[in-house]
Amino acid sequence: MEKNKIGRPRLPENEKKDQLLRIYMSKNEKDNFKKAFKESMYTTYLKFILEKTINSENILSPAELNILRECSLETQEVIEQYKRVGNNFNQLIRLAQAEKKNT
Repeated sequence: MEKNKIGRPRLPENEKKDQLLRIYMSKNEKDNFKKAFKESMYTTYLKFILEKTINSENILSPAELNILRECSLETQEVIEQYKRVGNNFNQLIRLAQAEKKNT
């Protein structure tokens, strides 16, 4: 007689997470790792490590990260300038419409 199974179905052997990896690093390396993790979009250390090691084509070097940050900041500055121009344009249109109503 088969017993009723309750709970989640069992994972296949190749998907079980039953392996432990311990690593030692210096305090500076640990601080840098934690900083990189906090700046990333990942929610767990496991996801962060697996994405950075298994999908190695997605890894950016520190120089590439700096270039990306600089480009991002420059892009943000350009967007802010466009917003200011748009704001000025809207103010001019409002003034022109107000003058048109007064005449």
